[in-house]
Amino acid sequence: MPKSNLSAIAISSAPVAECDTSIDPDAAQNHGKPGGTVFAGENELLAIRKWLEHDHSMSTSWLVVRALVDESLKKVSRSGDLRRFTDAELRDAAGVDEFEWRNVRTWWMKRRDDARTFLRSENQDGVLLDMERFPGGGRGITASTGIVVRKPEGALADQREDEEEDAGASGPVRYAPRNADSIRLSGPWRRWLFSAGEIEVGSTRHALLRWRVMTPAIFILLLSVVFFVDLVLRNRPIETQNLAYLLGIVVIGKFWWQEWRPIYHARLDRITALPEEWLTDDELPTQLERKRTRSGEVLRLVRYQAACPICGADVHLGEGVPSDPRRVLGRCIDAPREHVFTFDPVSHDGRHVRNERPGVS
Repeated sequence: MPKSNLSAIAISSAPVAECDTSIDPDAAQNHGKPGGTVFAGENELLAIRKWLEHDHSMSTSWLVVRALVDESLKKVSRSGDLRRFTDAELRDAAGVDEFEWRNVRTWWMKRRDDARTFLRSENQDGVLLDMERFPGGGRGITASTGIVVRKPEGALADQREDEEEDAGASGPVRYAPRNADSIRLSGPWRRWLFSAGEIEVGSTRHALLRWRVMTPAIFILLLSVVFFVDLVLRNRPIETQNLAYLLGIVVIGKFWWQEWRPIYHARLDRITALPEEWLTDDELPTQLERKRTRSGEVLRLVRYQAACPICGADVHLGEGVPSDPRRVLGRCIDAPREHVFTFDPVSHDGRHVRNERPGVS
């Protein structure tokens, strides 16, 4: 099994430091923890919870870490075995479909210095929190995770440097569909057309969609014909009202194109990012994909997502503006201009787009 699957944020084989802050029997000298335990106490957990709200994010890794802190607070006075949580328990507490500890580890390692600085400002100087991964093994024993206090000096500091170097390596990106059933479109017409999440090409709904696209286009074309025929028949100089009429046609045409260009681009490019006009205000980035199936081609709503290999936050697909508006690129929600990745619609893989390439950000 890969090392990243055995440890989330701290290498599991590293012993937890038995320093004064971890074993002092006096709770007042032990950061609020009961004596004889290496797990983080209430004061430390409250401080890290405050830091999470200060560095608020809705990425999957952030939600998992916050869930781990919240669940630890609920059982802060219990024994160590009850202060470790399985992946399934954390998934339910965080409200996410799935996650990988490798990504959560990367997310934390990139932010651990900021967290420690914040802890220092909260009178938790010298406290280094880590998330210890306890491997499973044997029948009915699954891997679990708990928040512990570590000693920042000595060999752990050298090990931490190696961990950060390993976590900072930028590898390939693997996209996967997420929460496609929960996609909500704006407007009753679009919601009805895609009520099943997809439209079969050639079906009645597809014919209605084409009619909805073509009717405004024909109307704009007729307005344009009327405008130019009127100019030719009157044989008069162009006046201000003519320019206003022409500007109105251009504005209407632009709105029409902005709304319906995903249908055209999906036909040519197989997948395209949906504009914000298609989605409700709180909806995550969504794509329209034209896919071949056994029963024929379909237009379907999808939401591809990945974990950023650089910082561990979520990566969502969007338009490749300004240089490649037709291209779909993945952008990290915490660094959308720096952590940019390609997207292969066939393999669902991606690679880091280097900043030296002009125009991609």
